Amino acid sequence: MTISPRDLERIAQLAPGMLGYWDRQLICRFANQAYLLFFGREPEALIGRHASVVLGKLFELNRPYMEGALRGETQHFEREIPDPSGGPSRFTEARYVPDVGLDGVVCGFVAMVTDITERHALEVELRARKQLMRLSLENLPRSATFLVDASLRYLMAQGPLFKEFTQQEPHALIGQRMEDYVSPANRELFVEGVRRALNGESVQVSVLRGGRSFDCTFQPVGPSKQVLGFVHEDTEHLARLMRVQNQELHHRVKNNLQMVSSLLRLQARVAPAAAEALKSSQARIEGIALLHEQLYVTASVDSVELEAYLPRVIAALAANASGAVRFDVSCAPALVSLEIAVVCGLLVNELVTNALKHAKASEIGVTLEVIEGGRLQLRVVDDGAQAISPEALTRRDGMGVGLVRDLTRQLRGECSFDTSRGLNVTITFPGGVG
Repeated sequence: MTISPRDLERIAQLAPGMLGYWDRQLICRFANQAYLLFFGREPEALIGRHASVVLGKLFELNRPYMEGALRGETQHFEREIPDPSGGPSRFTEARYVPDVGLDGVVCGFVAMVTDITERHALEVELRARKQLMRLSLENLPRSATFLVDASLRYLMAQGPLFKEFTQQEPHALIGQRMEDYVSPANRELFVEGVRRALNGESVQVSVLRGGRSFDCTFQPVGPSKQVLGFVHEDTEHLARLMRVQNQELHHRVKNNLQMVSSLLRLQARVAPAAAEALKSSQARIEGIALLHEQLYVTASVDSVELEAYLPRVIAALAANASGAVRFDVSCAPALVSLEIAVVCGLLVNELVTNALKHAKASEIGVTLEVIEGGRLQLRVVDDGAQAISPEALTRRDGMGVGLVRDLTRQLRGECSFDTSRGLNVTITFPGGVG
């Protein structure tokens, strides 16, 4: 079956892309419907017109490609075309194919132009996403990302963990073999994981390096026989290690404080004149030792639950009290920093010791409440036999009111004294672990 010129023209008109023909003088001899629609002109505005008239400002940009086609060289290029009406630009992909006669002379060229505006927008978005991903991966703490080919050579390497892991800057690894830069202890595991990924398997392994744990993921990349690897430090492992180390530290501090307490007890026996002062210091040290013991038992790093800690301080003091003393203790749940807990323990120790030794109290109440704004209120009340003035409190212990006020200032709090019946000391301060 022979296709007639009319049929060929109909096929050209139905082509989805722009199809035109330009002769050696750059006169338009044919333009299909897509060409006409793209430029928004009627056929007579294009056919028989010179390229400079049809293309306007684009002519000088396209001219080198037209001249190349007329020399018999196929041209391929992309072009941004501004919208004459002021709308968004459009993007095209063009091919100029020379029309060479039997005598070898170029008669003109066929212009095939495709509107790639949507594709271009997607490519721009993809580049932006890749750039964002690259920046994210480069700045992701404690991580490294890499891409290797079937021969296990780096095609991409980035991330702050890379230099620490390989002793090389990431860009210096491009083209290098992965196994040459992985520590011998982890090399077999790494290579095996990547080879499994090359066979289409998603692989996850964990490796140890310098006492730290790292999670590694190897992911196949399509049919390209490449593997994307992601390595990041197992921060949970690091946190667990830090908790264990802190537990051991609190345990050692508690033991050392207990040793100091024992030395003070022995010193009090051989130095009766200083016995009272030494016993007071011993009680304070034992209160801090209880705090470190609680931190060790609860595996807490630097926060203390006062609801559990303060009753233990009071129980230790009650065990050494002479005579029958009734304790009424009520502590609301309150998680505070180690620094706040130490001061609270010292305050309770000071006030309860004073009530026991100097006021000869038979009832002592200790309460801790959470009040408005998340602040904490510590109250220590005793029923001392005599009404005591704040000035007289100074004589109960060598430090008395002065120590209580100093400790309150460390809490950034306020304290008040009510001596109308026994002694009622109220201390209000900010709570929290910050």
